[in-house]
Amino acid sequence: MFLARALISFNYPAPDPINGQSLHPIYPAIAEPMSTNANHILVADDDDQVRMLLKRVLVKAGYEVSEARNGNEAVRLFKQRPAALLITDLIMPDKEGIETIQEFRRNQTPVKIIAMSGGGRLDQNMYLSMAKKIGADRVLSKPFMPQELLKVVQELIVPAAPAVAPGAVVPPAA
Repeated sequence: MFLARALISFNYPAPDPINGQSLHPIYPAIAEPMSTNANHILVADDDDQVRMLLKRVLVKAGYEVSEARNGNEAVRLFKQRPAALLITDLIMPDKEGIETIQEFRRNQTPVKIIAMSGGGRLDQNMYLSMAKKIGADRVLSKPFMPQELLKVVQELIVPAAPAVAPGAVVPPAA
């Protein structure tokens, strides 16, 4: 069923020419400009072990991580606390990753997206190709190595620089 929805061509709502806000009737808050923490990553996967592993790798690398079990939860969490990056599985209950990516892109949400899949009823490359076509910035085939994930994350988001206290002397870069 999601495959049929994903193959439909989408008309991304243009912002209102007067005030620049989204014309989306259901999720206007998603399309409005939001401030994001450059170190905050939202991970959406229905597999508890995958979420735990991704969180462990990303936190160890210095990122803040929020977790969602499906696309609906990811959208809700993003509204509460925007992230610089969404890492989403493609095959999940309630709202799949394809639908989640479509919603974020349709609403012109300023977030980078990594889609990941280990397959499903179709070949995983078909799912990943579809995710790329509808707006994922990068795709990863499961299983993947932690170093591969971190490389892609670092390509998409630049970690926020640590705050410097007023009047502090900053040593010159080497």
